[in-house]
Parts: sequence; structure tokens; C-alpha cells
Amino acid sequence: MLYLVGLGINPPETIPCGGMDAIKSCAVRLLDSYTTPLGKEELSALSTALGAEMAGREVLEDVNRIVGLARERDVCVLVYGDPFLATTHQALRVEALIRGVAVKVYYAAGFLNAIFGELGLHLYKLGSISTLVEGDLGSAMYVYREVQRSLALGKHSTVVLAVKGPAGKALEGLVEAEKNYRAGVFTEDRWIIAASRVGLKDESVRSFTLRDAFDADLPQPVALIVPAALHFTEEEALRARHIQVLKVKEVPTEERMRAERIVKMLRAVLPQISDEERAKLRGLVENVENYTDDAENYLSQKEDALALMQAAYAEGLLDSLRLMGLKEIRWPNSPRDVQ
Repeated sequence: MLYLVGLGINPPETIPCGGMDAIKSCAVRLLDSYTTPLGKEELSALSTALGAEMAGREVLEDVNRIVGLARERDVCVLVYGDPFLATTHQALRVEALIRGVAVKVYYAAGFLNAIFGELGLHLYKLGSISTLVEGDLGSAMYVYREVQRSLALGKHSTVVLAVKGPAGKALEGLVEAEKNYRAGVFTEDRWIIAASRVGLKDESVRSFTLRDAFDADLPQPVALIVPAALHFTEEEALRARHIQVLKVKEVPTEERMRAERIVKMLRAVLPQISDEERAKLRGLVENVENYTDDAENYLSQKEDALALMQAAYAEGLLDSLRLMGLKEIRWPNSPRDVQ
């Protein structure tokens, strides 16, 4: 039989009773040292306390071997936090079930619900969960877009820091992403909450702007929460814990940014069409102007998707003049080129 045992966020204290019984009864005990945020010393102490062998990536991803062992004897895989937060353990369960090996799961609290619980944030407002890898600009770009989408939807984002040194090194990637996208997601005054070692004895929760986070000492494991607009009960919970509440900056949706960009370029190029050309085009230019007006109206009403639709119609109509050989429109290379 295969047991997947969540250890909770402060093992061995947080191990479920049933899970502890399973650990004691198993002939093979594997302590996940691959997906855990715990350090070597903590893992070593836990391994000794539970009589478990530390299992790294090679061991855990050798699904055939683990499931084969579980066919012959009781095997337990011990996972920090929730047993299914990482896809590695889900793959073990799926393969075991396919091969007819019984699986028993003991759930425990993971860092996500622990962080939201500690901060008093509403779990139904949980937005994106992403990992920021130190020195990986692609990772920073991905995190940027995910946080942007969440903020636009009024959802709180969770960013797990995968760093070996000071957290500031990883945050530099977010600054570079801001220079590229310019949506105001990670400006210097962006409010973030850093939750370090949540649930452990040396837990630390700090609230500051991105500017101040660069020099902050953030013990691992650490996750950053990028709050969206707070419900009043969330704000009460933070203040009750003496966590500083700062202003939340709104960010535009991707649809809004695209619509605004197209409208800006349309307004810039429409004067290229003379009155004589307008007369020959029999109302086409008027349709472009009407769609552009509609896009601006929808933007004012914060109907971003509808605004983008109207702007795209206008752009397509105007570009059709080039395709039909009637008028070559000189589009600016970028909205930033438009005065």
C-alpha cells in the first residue's frame, strides 16, 4: 500500500494522528527533500525523528520503483505541508491507482492556507500562484503578467521566492519586467507582504513597499503576497496583527491597455486621410471614427473587453485601405511614438 502523508507546516507537531500511525506501520519511509522549502538541518532532524530516508528528486521521480515497492509492502512518502501541492506526488498516486496499488492520503495544512489564515485574507480572493526564480528573467516576466491579471480581477497574488541568497536579487527581475511592460504592477511603491517561515517558531510577517523590500532580511522559506483591494474584514485582520496596511494601486487589464494603445494610434493616423479621400471612401472613414468613439466610451465605463472589440474593428477597417491598395496608412512603430 502507498501512503502519502502531509506533515503540515511545523512537523512533527502538525502531522495528523492517522498519518503518524501510518508512518509507524510502514516498512519503507521516504521523506521528500526535493519539493520541501525546509533547510538541510531541519530535514535531517525530521528524518531522524521519523526514522525516514531522505528522498531527493531522483528517488521521488522514479515512480516505477516506488509503486513497485508499494505493491509488496507498505510505503509512505512524507511531504512537508500539503501532500499534493507539488505535481510529483500526484504522479505517484495516479500511477499507483493505474497499477491497482491501494493509496491512502493524509492531508495537512500547506503554506497557502496557512499564509492566508495568518494574514486574515479571504481564500476565495486567492489569485495567481507563481514562483520567482533568482536570476531568471523569464520567470520574472511570467510572474509580472500573472500578478497583473490577478490585480485587475481584484485577487491577491502569491509569489514564492526561489532564492539562494538575499531576496533582493530575485526582486530585481520584477523591476526589469516593469521596465518592459510598464503597467504599474511592480513600481517602487507597490505594496507587498512578505511571509517567512509561516507556522514555524521563528515566523516573520512584514509589510512594506517594493522599494523597501530589497534590503529586507527574509528568512527562507518565504512567499510574497501582493494584495489587491481589501475587504474591510481583511483590513481589520491585518491591523489586529499590527501589520501595516498600505495603499493598493490599481492596474489596468490587458484588454484596456491594448484598447488604449489602438485608440491612441487611430487618433494619430486619421488626419492622414484628406477630405477628398474621405469622399471617395464613401463612409468607411466615418465608420472608423464611430468605432473609435465607441471604444473611448466603453473605456470610460470600464468595459475593457468591449472597448478592445470596437478599437480592433476600427483598426481593421483602416488597415483594409492598404490591403485594397486605396491608401497607405503610416502607422507609428509604437504608441510611445505618438505625441
